Amino acid sequence: MNKTLRFGYQAFGKHQLIKINTKISSASADKIAKAFPDLWILNNGKHGFRIEGCLPSKDILDFDDALKLAIIDYKINALQQKAFDIEIHAECRKDAFSLNI
Repeated sequence: MNKTLRFGYQAFGKHQLIKINTKISSASADKIAKAFPDLWILNNGKHGFRIEGCLPSKDILDFDDALKLAIIDYKINALQQKAFDIEIHAECRKDAFSLNI
């Protein structure tokens, strides 16, 4: 873990240095790690994943797209889990949830 590098993206010649924290699933982190083997991905526990490394500038748009999709998937799964939890708790109460969606 590089403590001197600022968070975000930094240009270095024809490369981009990356140091970010992001909330993505483990499966998405594995896919990104396989697609971009030069990146180091560490699970930060409840804070998501730390991604550090260096990519050629030509690959940064592909990485950005993969990361955006992973973040969206994480948010969709979190919202589906919230909806499921609400339905479960509503079913525990008598006639509390009679609306069909």
